[in-house]
Amino acid sequence: PIWIDLKESEAARSIGDYKRDEELTSRAVQKGRAIGARLLVTWGRHWECWSLHKLGQVAKSYEACAEAKRIFEEAGDKDSVASVLVTSAAVMEEQGKLAEAGAIYEQATKVYRETGDQGGLGVALDNLAIVQRNIGNHPAAKNLYQQAASIARAVGDKQILILAQGNLASLAFYDGDLAQARSSYEDLLITCRELGSKDRIALQLGNFGDVL
Repeated sequence: PIWIDLKESEAARSIGDYKRDEELTSRAVQKGRAIGARLLVTWGRHWECWSLHKLGQVAKSYEACAEAKRIFEEAGDKDSVASVLVTSAAVMEEQGKLAEAGAIYEQATKVYRETGDQGGLGVALDNLAIVQRNIGNHPAAKNLYQQAASIARAVGDKQILILAQGNLASLAFYDGDLAQARSSYEDLLITCRELGSKDRIALQLGNFGDVL
């Protein structure tokens, strides 16, 4: 199957094997170009953006994301454009370019609002909140975390909900608002129990103990 390389690259990426990830995504792109499978090329280039960045090949990383974004735009696939924007912003964020990352995350949130993809919007808002926190804009970060949590709760995405609730609790604790931190950790524990994640429950019980 022509998509097998991208499936395998996802597994490599999940364990941080970016060298293998890049080998597989590059091979997928080459196959796609050879047979005219434009969608395969585009998704391959999208994920090459991340793997190349992780391997320190910054210029090539930017080129990969730019090509993926352009092709998705030409195809009118706005949700995929937003997905590439999120990846591009994450690359910028890891390189310490927080202003640029924030601007790109904001672009992604606008596209997701247009398309109605609430799951994608929740991810983008949570990531944008992290950038705002890191530049010291805690009120904006709190508002964005709350938006992300609300959306995740509405669509039943417990993974994003756990991230947003955890970030809210951490931010409140950092700001010295122990009452808000306790409330957020209580909400987070409930979500972890609903998800049935014993490891996360144990971790959050430890965090909860810090604010008692």
